[in-house]
Amino acid sequence: MKQILMSILLLIGSGYLPHQEPAQTAQDQKTPDEKVYEGKEVDTKVKILTKPQADTTWESSRKHVVGVVVLIAVFTGSGEIRDIEVVHGLPAGLTENSIAAARKITFTPARKDGHPVSQKMQLEYSFAVTEQIIHGQNFPMVFYDLSCRDYTNIAPDNMVFFTSEKEAKKAGYKKAKRCP
Repeated sequence: MKQILMSILLLIGSGYLPHQEPAQTAQDQKTPDEKVYEGKEVDTKVKILTKPQADTTWESSRKHVVGVVVLIAVFTGSGEIRDIEVVHGLPAGLTENSIAAARKITFTPARKDGHPVSQKMQLEYSFAVTEQIIHGQNFPMVFYDLSCRDYTNIAPDNMVFFTSEKEAKKAGYKKAKRCP
């Protein structure tokens, strides 16, 4: 198996097999001379007309997932949303729902020298519940109470949420040692 992989790599490197670049979607293609501006570089910034709310999921409600999804997107001069990057995501489908909502934003493009141009902007989608939430992580199995803010660095796929310390302890989680 190892010899086959090495042979394929050698054939690609030698030019006998063509190297294929990853496919780009129509939304992510851009013209080579198109410049993406920061907000401070344009005369008039993007004006968001409508920003649909991202939907919660059944799983996120069941698991009490809370937090903020942070995205960076390019708002093009032609009125499209493109090149969406996830800066901070959340589990249980909330990141995906935030991206879908971002693609539905309507806006007036940024302008520079009287012409519409593309501008990069940060978007945030907040998810909250009305009841108390205690953050935990699956590995190691610890939880953080409301007085402890160490939970902000938990990777989205390692997050778990509880409505009380009792619930966390019943599930086998221990209070983080760094919490008072």
